[in-house]
Amino acid sequence: MDFRKWLASNVGLAVVLSALSGCGDEESSDKETSKEGGTPDSTVPGGDAGFDANVFVPPDNNLPDLPPIDNDSGAPPGAQFFAKNNPFIYLNDWPDSVYTDAYIYALAANADAKLVGVISNGIDCKCGAGDNKDSSPRREEWISAARDAGFANVPNNTSGGFGAALLRPASGVIAETVRQPTAGSALIVAEAKKASKEVPLVIVSGGPITPLADAYLADPSITQTIVVSWLAGTLKKNTATPELSLTTDYMVGDQWAAEIVLRNFRVFVYPTDLDPPIVTECRIDSDLPPSWLKDLLFQSGYFQSGRDGDGAPAVTINFPAYMKSYTRISMAPMGLETVPNPAGNIWLLTKGDAEGGGEEFFRELRKAYKVPLDAGSFKNPDGGCGP
Repeated sequence: MDFRKWLASNVGLAVVLSALSGCGDEESSDKETSKEGGTPDSTVPGGDAGFDANVFVPPDNNLPDLPPIDNDSGAPPGAQFFAKNNPFIYLNDWPDSVYTDAYIYALAANADAKLVGVISNGIDCKCGAGDNKDSSPRREEWISAARDAGFANVPNNTSGGFGAALLRPASGVIAETVRQPTAGSALIVAEAKKASKEVPLVIVSGGPITPLADAYLADPSITQTIVVSWLAGTLKKNTATPELSLTTDYMVGDQWAAEIVLRNFRVFVYPTDLDPPIVTECRIDSDLPPSWLKDLLFQSGYFQSGRDGDGAPAVTINFPAYMKSYTRISMAPMGLETVPNPAGNIWLLTKGDAEGGGEEFFRELRKAYKVPLDAGSFKNPDGGCGP
């Protein structure tokens, strides 16, 4: 038997048991609670140079701070991860399957968030439709359309690669992973170095997380200055506590990249099947003036009809009240399983405000288009569905 693997596995088991016991009688514990409502750093086991530290929950000193609680934000306590001074990068695959690109560029145009990068990537997942194509050329069209509509502050596209996934090494040690370096992963490292533990860079993603995982392989210290807001997996059904299934949707394309990110970063996860913001073609027609960008929106959204399928991790930036409830979890010692953990590095959405998220979408778009607040519908007044 490989003693190192046996020891890592047994230490990992202790972490899981510790995590599960954390849900028990908190009043009987004499341990101080942290500022985020979990246990302090000293109670979360850390790595040792002799083992694979990937089986551990990352200690808080390897993770960035969250902004002070804003009681007026409408978010549940401890759930807000973004403040106006946080820079952010948008990382996603094929833009036409959702409506999220338009919202991201509206945030930038309105100076409601500081967009410092747009990264296009994809995995040759054989999932069909646009998701099986290199997303950079099409995203460049979306960026041009946003600029044509008068949206300012929209960065150029950066390629995050297409086709190649990260492969789990036989050892299971993350540091031994063969990298897939791209301009996108280099951009993440560069912007993470400009950020700080107090004012971290936020990565908003609705697709494969490969460029961020590769950036971590290039420089593991970036976990100290990055928070991730990511659409991934689905909620498991019929479980006693909320659990995340990470073997569905595009996750099958690059599971090792997902595991790298979930084990090492502070991550807010939005299940793909839970409360995506309501965005209908009728509202697009009614609320937005004619433009090339509006034409692109009409051609899009096939991932989830009448919804912005990737919108949840994006609208939460400017509308933290979208997150109605969450639970904290961490990764099990092996594979893509999760366990409940009140001190976990992963915030799992358990209920979102789909209607409110949709209103936020159109509020930002109309603001970016400079539509007067008292403007009426842009479609036939008899068509209904007015703003």
